Amino acid sequence: MRLQHKLPNARVAYVSATGATSVHNLACAQRLGLWGGEDFPFATRSEFVEAIEAGGVAAMEVLARDLRSLGLYTARSLSGDGVEYEMLEHALTPEQRGIYDAYRRCLDVNLTGAILAVQGELPMMKAARRGCILFTGSTSGIFGTPYRAPYVVSKWAINGLMKTVAMEAGPFGIRANVIAPACVEGPRMDGVIAREAAAKGTTPRAVRNAYLEGTSLRCFARPNEVASMALFLASDSGSRVSGQVMVIDGHTENPDPKV
Repeated sequence: MRLQHKLPNARVAYVSATGATSVHNLACAQRLGLWGGEDFPFATRSEFVEAIEAGGVAAMEVLARDLRSLGLYTARSLSGDGVEYEMLEHALTPEQRGIYDAYRRCLDVNLTGAILAVQGELPMMKAARRGCILFTGSTSGIFGTPYRAPYVVSKWAINGLMKTVAMEAGPFGIRANVIAPACVEGPRMDGVIAREAAAKGTTPRAVRNAYLEGTSLRCFARPNEVASMALFLASDSGSRVSGQVMVIDGHTENPDPKV
């Protein structure tokens, strides 16, 4: 739209593969003569959108057909006949491959694995008309975490997956929740802190203390506390809890402490 406004004398060709499926796919085509004043079918773009939406897909099909017959609308498909091209190959460097592989591994473990597990579990649970699915999340999927983009992406996605499963499977008596701890005491957290300290040019102790200061309870979660939450959610005591992100973090006040 901005380009059309800045180049009023330029010729514009509209080519779309989906123009007749939604009015919004044509609503950017300002120069088709569909709206603009007394000499046009519609006074404004919003009036055009409202009228075509009211007519549904059939109205869109008729509109696209008429525009094509007038030569104003190119086509809904393109042919590659007679097209010549030259293959330009970009060889990835080891560093670029390493970045891609790191993302892929993280997403495979945290997200793809969860999706495949749900696909395998749901048919059995639906047949039994009961079940409980617990996803392992993180407060990184709520606040974000610097220097850990692949992990953060996967954990935000887990929350969305859980919400979708809870809605789709709920009518079958199946519950779904996420357990989202923050820092959990143990060797894994020690490694995370060490890597963040190296990235920030400081010491692991400084990073650890900053995270502790960033929680109201000034503590990290313990593994047995995470396990207890899982037991509660899977038990009859949690039979009315579904679609929730259960946070175990001592109340995070500052998810990105500066050290």
